[in-house]
Amino acid sequence: RALTMLKILLAMRCHVTIASVQRSGAGRHARYTRLLQFLGVRVMPSLDHLASHPSARDPYDLIIVARRDAYAAAAPLLSRAYPTTPVAFDTVDLHFAREAQRRAFFTAHADEPELLAAVFGPAAAGAANDTGGAGAAERAAMRRRELRAAAGSTAAVVVSERERGALLHELRGAGYAAPPVVVIANAHEPAPLTPAPFGERSGVVFVGNFNHLPNRDAVLFFTNHVLPLILSDPRAACDPGLVFHVVGSNRIPAAILQLNSTA
Repeated sequence: RALTMLKILLAMRCHVTIASVQRSGAGRHARYTRLLQFLGVRVMPSLDHLASHPSARDPYDLIIVARRDAYAAAAPLLSRAYPTTPVAFDTVDLHFAREAQRRAFFTAHADEPELLAAVFGPAAAGAANDTGGAGAAERAAMRRRELRAAAGSTAAVVVSERERGALLHELRGAGYAAPPVVVIANAHEPAPLTPAPFGERSGVVFVGNFNHLPNRDAVLFFTNHVLPLILSDPRAACDPGLVFHVVGSNRIPAAILQLNSTA
């Protein structure tokens, strides 16, 4: 989504500069830098470089800050160096909403410790019981940070109408004056259609990043609740090509690897 937005801005003949708050590890930062430079993006070494080198700052028409932590880190510089420049806060996803969904998941599956451990890791049992104390205080602080970022921006960006309504509701409930909230949905370049006719295809594939916890839940839910319904159809049960393939980045949890079967 972010890359697609950058490509759109470049196609509109915008001069685009990007500065990262945190560098990606395992050589990813260098790869991302080369890709963005190839596209025509000016890549700053870091936000700190932009803060400490006034000569490197351009007179921008618009500043887009993605994610609440990046906004918190960039806010002092933006207010000092760009006090009149419009700032759009791209939530990417509403973290307070994700956290509420995570807590609801814990509550709904409190009697399924194996599922919680499979999705969230071995420490899930302790996290499930963390309804107060430091954990609750940290979640409240993160929620306030996200709401302050949205309230302090010229406009806030979300990915869906549902999140737009949730953000406006939370801002007003917390006593903030809500800025305009606009929806820029997830955007991906369409892949070319496969030349294989439908009758010659087989199987189901899931592709995802397994550091993203909802992807773990999705695979387990599909395997335990959806795939049995598909296999209840005699045509599917007799199809040797109906195999559920799971692939993706980062380590696949043991609970998903244990599903591996030739049966």
